[in-house]
Amino acid sequence: MTRRFFINTLALAAGVVLSPVCFANARHTYSGAVCKAAPSATQTGTNNVDYPIGPTYGIRNNNPYTTMPIICPIVQDAVSNSNGLSFVFVYWTAANNTDHIVCGLKSLNMAGTAERQAFGGLSGTGWIQNFPKPPITQDSPPGSYVLDCQLPPGGILNTIYYEEVE
Repeated sequence: MTRRFFINTLALAAGVVLSPVCFANARHTYSGAVCKAAPSATQTGTNNVDYPIGPTYGIRNNNPYTTMPIICPIVQDAVSNSNGLSFVFVYWTAANNTDHIVCGLKSLNMAGTAERQAFGGLSGTGWIQNFPKPPITQDSPPGSYVLDCQLPPGGILNTIYYEEVE
């Protein structure tokens, strides 16, 4: 019985270690509700930030006149990842078709300083697709990423979708 248990345990462990799933890149999708407004986005007596609950979720700029800076975490669950991201897409809903959003993807060192960055933008509702990605900083352990966007009046950042290289 002990020998059979040992062989089964060994076979299971080998299957887990050698499984192609172990080597797959990790894709992540987050609501824009994980983002927060920069402190300058809140005016005295008026909160310009809204986290709508349906039909469109995310973070909304309620200020009818001013673009709102927002900051979004890019969560990496592969802590040993030193290869960065394969792609980053950002979906947003514009209040007007002529509204333009600009986002910066920044690679931070362990002290939180942006060392590399890339920018993307889009006019009207849709995906900012696959804008250039800066490589992750090579600290030990590696640094992190943050996405910051300039959200136009009435705009909603809905979704952040990305893939980490593992």
